[in-house]
Amino acid sequence: MRLHSLYLQAFGPFAGEQYVDFERLASGGLFLLEGPTGAGKSTILDAVTFALYGAPAADASPDRLHSDFASPDLEPRVRLELSVRGRRYRISRSPEWERPKRRGEGRTRQAAAVHLERREHGSWTSVSSNKAEVGEIIGEVIGLNRDQFTQVVLLPQGEFARFLRADDDDRRLVLTRLFGTALYDRVTDELTRRRGQARVGAEAAEARVRQCLSAAAEAAGLEADRRAELLAAPGAGRTERLAELTLEATAAAALAETAAAEQSARLTAARAVAGEAATDLDRLERALAARAAVAEHERGRAQYEDAVQRLVLARSAEPLRPLLAGMEDAVAGADAWRAQVAPLAAHWISAAAQAVLPRRELTTADLDDAAGSRRAARTLGRVSIEAREETYRLDPVVAVEAALPRRRDALTNAEAAAERAAKRLAERRDRERDLPDLLALARAQDADTAERAGQLKGARRRLQELERRFTAATLAGRLRREQETRHAELIRAIDAHQSAVDQHQDLLARQLAGMAAELAARLAPGRACGVCGSTVHPAPARPAADAVGVRHLETAERDRAAARLRRATAEAALAAGATELATALATAGIEPTNDPQDAAGRLGVAIDAAHGAVADAESAVELRVETLTRLTELEAEYGRLVALVAEAAADAALTAAEADSARAALTQAEELVAEEVDGWTTVAARRAATAQREQAAGTLANALEELGRTLAARDRAVAQADAAAAEHGFVDVDHARAAALPPDDQRVVEARTRRWADELVRRRARADDAGLSAVDVEEVDTVRARAVAATSDLARAESADRAARDRAGQADRSMARLTARVAEVHCAVADAAAQDVQSRAVIHLADLARGMDGHLRMTLTTYVLRRWFGQVVAAANLRLAAMSSGRYALRRVDQGARARDRGGLTLSVIDEHTGEARDPRSLSGGETFYTSLALALGLADVVTAEAGGVDLDTLFIDEGFGSLDADTLDDVMAVVDDLRDRGRVVGIVSHVTELKDRIPERLEIRRRSDGSSEVRLIA
Repeated sequence: MRLHSLYLQAFGPFAGEQYVDFERLASGGLFLLEGPTGAGKSTILDAVTFALYGAPAADASPDRLHSDFASPDLEPRVRLELSVRGRRYRISRSPEWERPKRRGEGRTRQAAAVHLERREHGSWTSVSSNKAEVGEIIGEVIGLNRDQFTQVVLLPQGEFARFLRADDDDRRLVLTRLFGTALYDRVTDELTRRRGQARVGAEAAEARVRQCLSAAAEAAGLEADRRAELLAAPGAGRTERLAELTLEATAAAALAETAAAEQSARLTAARAVAGEAATDLDRLERALAARAAVAEHERGRAQYEDAVQRLVLARSAEPLRPLLAGMEDAVAGADAWRAQVAPLAAHWISAAAQAVLPRRELTTADLDDAAGSRRAARTLGRVSIEAREETYRLDPVVAVEAALPRRRDALTNAEAAAERAAKRLAERRDRERDLPDLLALARAQDADTAERAGQLKGARRRLQELERRFTAATLAGRLRREQETRHAELIRAIDAHQSAVDQHQDLLARQLAGMAAELAARLAPGRACGVCGSTVHPAPARPAADAVGVRHLETAERDRAAARLRRATAEAALAAGATELATALATAGIEPTNDPQDAAGRLGVAIDAAHGAVADAESAVELRVETLTRLTELEAEYGRLVALVAEAAADAALTAAEADSARAALTQAEELVAEEVDGWTTVAARRAATAQREQAAGTLANALEELGRTLAARDRAVAQADAAAAEHGFVDVDHARAAALPPDDQRVVEARTRRWADELVRRRARADDAGLSAVDVEEVDTVRARAVAATSDLARAESADRAARDRAGQADRSMARLTARVAEVHCAVADAAAQDVQSRAVIHLADLARGMDGHLRMTLTTYVLRRWFGQVVAAANLRLAAMSSGRYALRRVDQGARARDRGGLTLSVIDEHTGEARDPRSLSGGETFYTSLALALGLADVVTAEAGGVDLDTLFIDEGFGSLDADTLDDVMAVVDDLRDRGRVVGIVSHVTELKDRIPERLEIRRRSDGSSEVRLIA
């Protein structure tokens, strides 16, 4: 994985847009992230982690990701470009944040968003915008989860120092999180679960054996002591005892079956004797019952004869039944109508007695006489007609009276409308007089705002020019200060270069001075001298104590060339800065001799004034819209007002006329009503009383007419019935009515008498039957005693037979139940044996995984972590040897200082100088730093290898270099250079000054005057 670029907006301490070009930073394979504490170095790493995984490396709250220095409505956003295995990706992500509401006050929560793109054929192709899906894709592409990424890509030295000094339990938590031992935990849990199931199964199988044995003992009917003996018996003895019990049950069943057959034969004989006795008893009892039935029927003869006489009278009265029925209907009709008319008549008579009605047209005697009822009906009919005519005359007046409230309301509304119309006319005439002055004032205001608004473009151009000059003046001030720094650096570079030249020349001079000694060193006895050719060397020159060799000259030459390069670089930087400064001064309009800071101050004052002028012109533009709208509205209103005044005048005249008309109509209606009241409270009350009299008189007249008709019909029906009763020999109508029966009743009486006579004949025939008449009823006691004795003998035989059959069935069932229970015992024993074989293997594996069995007594997860940790220690020692110059090595210890530290995760440090093992807590600050760094790099190697050989080209090391001395720093940087030489890009997060001299590629994090931060790339 290689990082290409990072874009930030409103994220952490960075208020505006920031861009980090990792490709330029990583061109040399090593770069530095430096800046003061709290400026935001770690925020760069948080942004990388947030872009990939949706959460920062430091577990910051999403609410704090939005920069406090940015505008509240500016969206916090991160965009990261990276390459993994040759494929380039771009991921853009925004956290959940609160923004101001677009309408109204307050804030609303904006949901988090993400977008993953992939570079294909020279353009970006969208992959997904779903948070869960992007998380899965990133996990598959990178091959690391967030915890692993923050440990193997962003090496946190403080955390690894704690990891170095941690005990077994704390170190186990870190390793578990990084290596993901959930699989081994699940395996252990599954084995534990199956172990429990196996134990439960074994216990259940054994309980099943005991249960089956107990059931077999119960089926055999064993007592408590014999049952306990069976349960306690060993396997072979238990099987033998069950076989004996089975044989005993079989023999008992055979004996019970034989006894049941003998008792069945005795029952058959008893049934034959009982049947014969029952037949004799039945014949005797039937003869007695037939004779008693004849005597019982004869006791109803008197009732039979009365019924015959009643039937004769009913047939005599049969011709009179229609006349009697007609008479009864007529009497009932007359009574019904009198009951209806009586309350109406009583109410009418009472009202007449109280002088409510004007005449007395009815008396109570009229209700019993047909002629009187008809006469009163005719009189009341005339009264109803007179009341109806008066009602018709009063109906129009009642309508006029009901409309009086509406007419009064109409008058009130008409008067109010006339008043409103008059008021509206007065208001419009007042407005017509005031409008010319308002138009003149609006025209003057519009002209003034138009003049001020016309100055807006010029004010904005002036402000832009001043801001451009102010920016250039500020830049010129900073560049001038930097030029002073560059000039000082150039002076130092010139001095250093001159010193290197002098040193080199001095070494050359000293080498020439010692050349004779160098030549003499090449002489040998008998060999010719290279200068004089002599083979005799009496006094060869000797080298001085400070003789200069070739290695010294080469070192001085390199120092001289490096100093010359630094001098040339400083000269070029000074020249470039001078050009940049001159451009900034020219842009700001500042003379080279003037102070840019003073000029910036003056420009700032001018900018404030320009801002005021722009604001004034902008407010005039807004006000111009209001004044122009006001002027347009007044001119339009003036054009409409003349017509409105005329319209109001016409409306006022019309409403006044309508009010006068309503007043006249009301007066006429009130006069008509007053004429027809005639002593009543209202005309409607008078009309209601008249209608009531009409209805009461008409209703009573109709009822009296019908009453007279029914009274006449009653009198005629009674006379006809009396004459017919005398003609048929009855004393009177009542005597005839008592004798009469309906045809259905007559048929019922006739049928009853016929049935009585027929039943008497049948009973006498049954008593005279040949089979029963020969029975001697005197032997009744003897026959009954013999039947009772036979029945008793049969009952005893049946009871004995049932008992014998029950005993045989019980014996058969006991034998079958015992046989089934014995078979269940054998099955349960076989199942328990099979369960025991299966359980032993599962329990052994579970005990091994839980560390409860085996030689090591170690859990499966601990064993796996121990193996991985051993690989981490081996990988860490490769780098620790280089960093510590071969002095230190890490060793994994199986058992720590505490009794519970026995998981093989304890660390000790081997000091090769002394050969002793040391506690990591005894290391100094610098030793702790490079030892924990080596451990972090080793852990990163193992984690990436375990993650499937993840290709990690970029690595960040966070802080800790300030604790190293110069030599140790060289050793540590040599390891870092080795990582770079192997193709990895290493970013160091530190504020150590010496690292700034060593690492030319830097990303500087600096605070602004407002408290926010910005990035600057130096490469």
